[in-house]
Amino acid sequence: MKLGKPFFLVILILMLYNGAFYGQITKFQKLYKRDFHNQALDIVALKDGGFAYVGIVDTANGSSVLLTKLDCEGNLEWSKKFGVSSTIGNISPGIIDTREGDIVFTFNVGSYNNYDIIAVRVGYDGMVKWKKRLEASGNNMGQAIVQTLDGGFAVAGASGAFGTDVGNSWDDVYLIKFDGNGTVLWSKTYGNTGNFDEAFAIAEDANGNLIISGRYIVGGTFYAFILKTDLVGKLKFLRGYGAPNHRTNAYGILVTKDQQNYIITGFTTINKTFFNDYADVFLVKTDTLGTPVFTKIYYPYIGTDYSDIGSSVVETKSGGYAIGVATSSFTNHSIGFVPNKNAVFITRSDGSLLEAKLYNQGSSHYTKLKSALDGGYILSNFTNFGIAAQFFTPLIIKTDEDFKSGCNEIDVTNEIEIQSDGWEAPDASYTSKSGDNFINFSQESYGSYVATETYCQDIPVLEASINPVLNGCVGQAIDFSVNSKGSIVNWLWNFGDQSVVQGNSSISHVFNQAGTYAVSLIASGGCKEVTSITEITIAPPVITNQSTDLCQGDSVQVNGKYVNEAGIYKDTLAGATCDSIVITTVSLNPLQQITIDSVLCIGDSLILGNLKILEAGTYKDTLKGQSCIDLYTYNITSKTCVCELVIPNAFTPNGDGRNDLLKPFVDCANNITSFSLMIYNRWGELMFESDNEKKSWDGTFNGKSAPSDTYVYILSYMANVDEQNIAKNMKGDITLLR
Repeated sequence: MKLGKPFFLVILILMLYNGAFYGQITKFQKLYKRDFHNQALDIVALKDGGFAYVGIVDTANGSSVLLTKLDCEGNLEWSKKFGVSSTIGNISPGIIDTREGDIVFTFNVGSYNNYDIIAVRVGYDGMVKWKKRLEASGNNMGQAIVQTLDGGFAVAGASGAFGTDVGNSWDDVYLIKFDGNGTVLWSKTYGNTGNFDEAFAIAEDANGNLIISGRYIVGGTFYAFILKTDLVGKLKFLRGYGAPNHRTNAYGILVTKDQQNYIITGFTTINKTFFNDYADVFLVKTDTLGTPVFTKIYYPYIGTDYSDIGSSVVETKSGGYAIGVATSSFTNHSIGFVPNKNAVFITRSDGSLLEAKLYNQGSSHYTKLKSALDGGYILSNFTNFGIAAQFFTPLIIKTDEDFKSGCNEIDVTNEIEIQSDGWEAPDASYTSKSGDNFINFSQESYGSYVATETYCQDIPVLEASINPVLNGCVGQAIDFSVNSKGSIVNWLWNFGDQSVVQGNSSISHVFNQAGTYAVSLIASGGCKEVTSITEITIAPPVITNQSTDLCQGDSVQVNGKYVNEAGIYKDTLAGATCDSIVITTVSLNPLQQITIDSVLCIGDSLILGNLKILEAGTYKDTLKGQSCIDLYTYNITSKTCVCELVIPNAFTPNGDGRNDLLKPFVDCANNITSFSLMIYNRWGELMFESDNEKKSWDGTFNGKSAPSDTYVYILSYMANVDEQNIAKNMKGDITLLR
């Protein structure tokens, strides 16, 4: 369906705004020339900001697989040849950038109907880490590759050497799993006997399932398919997408970023009358069970509607999809004898068309579209338009986020209609087998180019400066941000505290020690870099130490919480500049347990602490001590008093008015005729002496408080009892407690 003009104008305004906002992304269109044919068939953006493409190169001695590395501005770095090959029936390699920073690709060496699969791992410096080749009879094709979650690789393609079509000219879908060192872990075929069944695209979801697409015979007709397996190749479903008596092939697949859907693109004749009519681009979105969410066919209605193929698909930042398109339609824009052009169709998430662009007007072939790390996109293809001797020559197009490259672009959004009808999505039958024979191979040499020609380029100046953060605090996250220009793909932060981090244009860091730090950033576009340095002073927290006593069995409030155990408690309080740290030391004071033995004369009473005691027994009382409550135990015995003096075994001269004085208990004071009391410390020093039974010891010696200890008393007295003078001598221990 054609977009209405008012809505299109709104979209165009938004695109112009976005283009201005992202105007610092690198853009170019460049040719890479040789003296022979050279065809770029797939490309990938690398983590170092550069790019790598793979294809076929002709030389005076034949044709070879050629891998070429470009820097971030599209300049040639190196190229390498691997084995003898050709492009007849061999136009779909797969190339990826690994998480470890290597290039891995799969392609085919040999000749038409007798190809062997190769898989090669190469460092960014061009050093080959391993090369594997399948040696097997028949025709075997490696046409897509993905790095799996376990660090290995899965290659998808087709095999005539293994599966249901051994010994004939047909083939089955072929899936091989390598580990990270190129060792085959397992292999599987899926196919129909006596039919062409081939895979051209592969992806992996977040659960390690492999999602493969290509062409498959369903009911005698080519259908596009989605084949889903687990991580060891066990089939979960195989479903076709197409219609009877029509051709439908898929060449691109992706798992959406939210992991909820699969997207495939390719070509179909469903919009035409017959299966052998010119085909149109399609986009099919399914759920994770393969059930279609939408089916869309995009076809031009201005100019002659020739063949259009969706070769690849990426998810855009806005959640829509961009299809790399090889087209010979849009003939009203064609120049030259060959109308083949590169195009990109950009859709919304529901498949409705947002924009469509042509990037040249003829003689360009086999478009592949990939996302670039700077937010833009990269397209590979080859052309012989205006090339001396009509040599096929790689044409690499780097765009910004709005698919603008700077030249040779035509907007054809209003020249496209959309159809959704006529699709079927049946399950497909299959037979699965296994087999492989991968060996190391040695064919490898350096390639070269004659010249690079630039159609146009916009290489922004690379700038990056850290926004100053002058002060911070220990233990608090400090936010750093950058003002930058240019296509920066790597951000290396050094915080000056032995912490070096690969980050982004904004990052947080925690400094654990006070001091002044030089924070530096190396921002790299892949082939050039800039450095920015700023200083930050990190202040220590304000630390306050305090202490408090805790009585056993009680609790005390510390930092807003009640605690009942001794310990060191730390609390952080937000301050106007840096946080304050309050450290509280809690000391536990145990209960003092004091036992006092005393005698009660029968018929008399005693006042001890808070108690009035009238009879013998054991009594307990709590009295406030120096810091905590003291627990007293009184053991009271009773006797008939016949003028006996009793010395208590303990007293507490702490000034609390209770048991502060030591003196004898006398039940017959009037009968005492002589009295002598002497108290000695443990070293024999006389601490107190009295000849008066009414005089008390206050626990002092020479005007100073005697220490808590055990003392010895010697008591002598004479008493007149029943008109008889009775002499008494006593000796014992006294405990002084404070």
